Parts: sequence; C-alpha cells; structure tokens
Amino acid sequence: MNRFPFKKLFAPAVLASATLLSGLGAGCLDGAITSGGNHDAGAGVYGDGGNMVAGPDMAVDLQAEFEAKVQPLLLSDCGGCHAQAGGSYPGFLAATSTSSVYKTFTNFPGLVGYTPETSRILTKGPHANPQSYTAQGGYTPSAELQAHAIVISDYIKLFNMLGGKSNADADMGTKTRMMPIAPQMGVVNTLNLGQIDPAFTGMTVTFTPSLVGTTQIKLGDVKLKAGTAMGVRVKSPVFGRYAATDPNVTVDIDYSMLGADITAYMGSEITFGTGILIFAFTPGELLGLSFELIEQKAGTSDMGPAVGMCKDLAAYNVFKPRLTTAQTGMNNSCSAGNCHGQSGGVGGFNLNGFAAAANDASICAGVLINSNVTAPDQSPIYKHATDASGHAGGKLDAAIRAAYLAELTTFINAQK
Repeated sequence: MNRFPFKKLFAPAVLASATLLSGLGAGCLDGAITSGGNHDAGAGVYGDGGNMVAGPDMAVDLQAEFEAKVQPLLLSDCGGCHAQAGGSYPGFLAATSTSSVYKTFTNFPGLVGYTPETSRILTKGPHANPQSYTAQGGYTPSAELQAHAIVISDYIKLFNMLGGKSNADADMGTKTRMMPIAPQMGVVNTLNLGQIDPAFTGMTVTFTPSLVGTTQIKLGDVKLKAGTAMGVRVKSPVFGRYAATDPNVTVDIDYSMLGADITAYMGSEITFGTGILIFAFTPGELLGLSFELIEQKAGTSDMGPAVGMCKDLAAYNVFKPRLTTAQTGMNNSCSAGNCHGQSGGVGGFNLNGFAAAANDASICAGVLINSNVTAPDQSPIYKHATDASGHAGGKLDAAIRAAYLAELTTFINAQK
C-alpha cells in the first residue's frame, strides 16, 4: 500500500534521536531481536549428549515487547484519560475481558500506522491533555516525552517490519476507507459504499453538514442505506479530516462512533448519527469515512443460517392480524390478492399463502426480512406505510401508528 508522508513533523530532537537509533537497528528495542545467523529458528540443536533437542524460539513476541517497554510509558503519559473503556475519552489503552491493552492499542483506528509519521499516537498535537509527543504550534515536548517518543517510534517500525499491521483493518488508509470529499454545507452529501467494493454498489452513507461558528462543522442526519436486494453492516464508522493537498493521510480523526455496530437491512435506511461534531475544521479541507468492518447482511440478526428461522410463531400470530385485515387509512389488507398477497408478492414483500397455516413459518420469515431488528421504526414494513414515499396501498392513520409500531416491536423482539 502506498502511503504519503505526513505533513506535520515530530520535534527535531525526537527525529534526530530516532534517526540515530535507526542506524543501530531497533534502537531501544535492540533486545527484542536475537541474532541467529543462518540458524533455522524452527530446527533443533544438539545438546551436550549429542542428541537433537528443541531449539530456542527465535521469533519476536510483539505483544511481550509492547507490554514490557511501550505500555508502561503510554499508561504513564496517557492512561489518565485513555485507559477506561467507554469513558469520556477514546479508550485506546483500555483492557477488557476480551481485549488486552496491546490488542486495543494496535487495532485502534488510525492510532498505529505503517510508519511513525502516520501514527496518530505520535502526531496528535496538544489536546485536552496539553502534552503530546510532537512539537506543534509553539509547543515542544519535554525531554522525557521525547525519549518516550523514540521508544514508541522504534516499536512501530518493529511492529510493521514483522507484519503486525497487516491484519489491522482499522487504519484510515485501508480498503475500508472511501476517498474523502469536500463537504457541501446545508445539503445532503453522499458517500457511495461501492467505492470500497462492487458488492456494496447502491449502498450509501449520507449526511448534512452545517457550520458551527467558524472552526467546526456538525454532521446531521447521518444515514446508512442498504441495497434493494442485500443489507449492510458497518462497525466503528470513523470520520477523518484531510488536507485537500494530501487526501491520503488524516489531519485528525473523530472517534465518537467508535465501537458502534450498525446494520441496515435490505431496502431500508437507518439513521445512526444526529449531530457528529468535527472540531477545528478549516474551509477547504476534505472529509472522509472509514470502517473497522463492513460486510453484506442478509435477512435479520439472530436468525441463524437460514432466513426462515422464526423463533416465536405465537408472537407472529399476535401481529398477523395487522397484515390480514385492512388497517385504518389503508386501501386494503396487506395480504390481499391485489397487494402483497398476490403470487410473488409486491416489492420483495411476499404474503402469498397466508391462508395455509403450514406456511406461517415462511411468511413470518418474510415479515422479518422486511423488519429492522435494531430500529423497528426504520422497518420497511412500517416506513412504507407511514412515510412520504409512494405506497399504492395507502398510509396508516396517524391514530393507530403508535399501536402498530408497538406490536411490530414486540414481534421483532420475540424473534431475537
């Protein structure tokens, strides 16, 4: 992958020291690599008795090196704000029941890049904590922080030299990133997910930016839209600012949606952000979006390998009359033969066969496909009957919409 140089520089003293140490191998981490000449680390060696015995493991343990030499420095310098998961600040030094500090840190979006110069842990300037590892705007890190930056810088080089970054999909420069755009204020901006992979063609993220004062923008009504035949799931949607002259390296990253897990099922659109604030935005800069994960999503969550897995038919049968009888404001029942009850259904919603009790499980699955399990009010089965889009069958009367949605939500929750 091509990476372009970051425009901001470390403190000269840090760069000078790092350059000197790079000539010595791994600098402060020189104890990490054991010289083995041409010896095959996986081969045996001859013991005192002339018998072949297991040879030493010559591989570098990246996690052990991090925990011994880098983690203590980071916890001392940054742990006061960043060692808590779910706190007020990004918890990139948090240990959880499923993640070590090493795993959290090295997989945190944008934090560890392919070089020290593209790693946000080193290039982030003074922020809520007035200290940082990089000289910026008249600020110079202390001698102690400069020394710590050398250790961290050398570790990042070692980490990448041994392929540590090859599996980290959260960096803003990986396949899950779309090319940044110049945001247009006051109108809907669209990012096409098909840029990432043709499998996501027709799926989008939209948002409406507005100026907040002269140095910030707010992203309103941020929506994820699925395709007509397939849903989409994204995790950790991370917005980044880019200089127009260098759209390959982030100037800053917003972590407010870190950890968010969002799914829009086929034919649906879901709002996942109502006021994401991008700080210190300079007119002319670009705005990009990256995901920790993006994948196609068929059917609905917790339904097992087959779409036809309705877990609670009794709950379905409670909701069923909403579909088999004409609701106030509708032209007819949803299952009428001239609507979704006709052979093949209409618009991907097939209620044909309602009359046969044996088909209830498959019909229930069809209802679930047209439901949004994380946001029932975004379900096509509700949206199409209430919003401003065209629906030949009419619209639910306002007086019954709350009851309809409540029953739909109960039905959906029973299938989880």
